[in-house]
Amino acid sequence: MTDYAILDPEQPVADSVREQLQSAARYAQSWHIVHRPTTASRFQIRVRAAIHALKDLEGELALVHSPGESEDPSRVEFHAAVYDLHANTWLMRSAISGVSDNPKGITELPRVLSPQKVEEPRAAAATESFLEAVKGEFTAGAFRSFVDELQVHEALTAAELWSFPAFLKFVLLEMVVARPSHFCALRARPRPGEFPFASRASARLAKSNGRN
Repeated sequence: MTDYAILDPEQPVADSVREQLQSAARYAQSWHIVHRPTTASRFQIRVRAAIHALKDLEGELALVHSPGESEDPSRVEFHAAVYDLHANTWLMRSAISGVSDNPKGITELPRVLSPQKVEEPRAAAATESFLEAVKGEFTAGAFRSFVDELQVHEALTAAELWSFPAFLKFVLLEMVVARPSHFCALRARPRPGEFPFASRASARLAKSNGRN
């Protein structure tokens, strides 16, 4: 799969990470798969939710003023994260267009049927499982290892393999915009270590688009 090149240069996968990936892949074996969906995809509902969440986040970012001089480490860290998010706003928008511009292609992908009878593309579910397993800190080697583990049970389709880059970017975006209300609280009173994840996720998003 040539699209691994969009991620970081491949690095050895730590044993602890490999165990998490294997566990996630084993869980995926229990998924009920609809290989040839005949109904409309509901994934666009998730896309629309991400669009609204991103707009909310952009609104919150617009309310953050220049910090000036500050010796408060929490505030410095917070504003550094805000700067990263501002710098990557267009990339977050492109993460949405990456999955919204081809609804027909996404509709035709094999789907996972949840116990609640909700269907979503298997590639999207796999991407989410992978990023949860590595806590958003992914490398090409870890992703390759996960995909290999997934395919021990059942081979993925070519269309699914090609869709992974778009889903990686989209799920990373969801991680960034997951808690805009939490961001609002932090804007009023930043706390050490509370906000860097969104900044790191947006940085990963930038790397997935080939930016350094």
